[in-house]
Amino acid sequence: MSLKELFEILPQLLNLFVPGFVFLTIYKYLASTKDKDFNVTIIGSFVLSYIFQLIVSLICRIVNVSASGNIVTVIAIILAIICALIIVKVRLTACYKKITTWIGRTTGSKNIWYDLFDLNKGTRIRFFTKYNNEDVIVEGDVKYYEECEDGDCNIVISNYKIKYIVNGNVYKNNTPNATMIFNSKNIHGLEAHYGK
Repeated sequence: MSLKELFEILPQLLNLFVPGFVFLTIYKYLASTKDKDFNVTIIGSFVLSYIFQLIVSLICRIVNVSASGNIVTVIAIILAIICALIIVKVRLTACYKKITTWIGRTTGSKNIWYDLFDLNKGTRIRFFTKYNNEDVIVEGDVKYYEECEDGDCNIVISNYKIKYIVNGNVYKNNTPNATMIFNSKNIHGLEAHYGK
């Protein structure tokens, strides 16, 4: 294959690659998936691009509108963006979690922290940890969380209360305007309550 033929076929390859790649990129970013397998992304991009362009072509036939290849590709990219946003939104619903549990999956996502913390409704947590080399109970609102590569999670809490446990007695220390970060490997007995 000559360089000229390669440049002639390149726009067709991009038309068959870009819509699916846009869909997978948006989905992976918003759904917080850690799937980095590039070969699966390439194959999935080609398959999804073909499906999106087929759907756009069918819609154009039904509406009785003629569209060129570039317009079909642009509409397929827009359709890919819309579909990715809809699928991510559906994954956040309680109905989706109930269905996945019903069919035998324990969680609807690869990240258990994603299922545990609901930042939209508000999540208040309570757990045991060491603070200033003393045993404490910490209670606070989850402001942000991020899963680490090893599966642990960094949790930022606000409006927290620290209860020191000394010889079986509990002493309170309130700091409502501060925020604090904890790593899940340093906490024990995590309890979550939902609602603001």
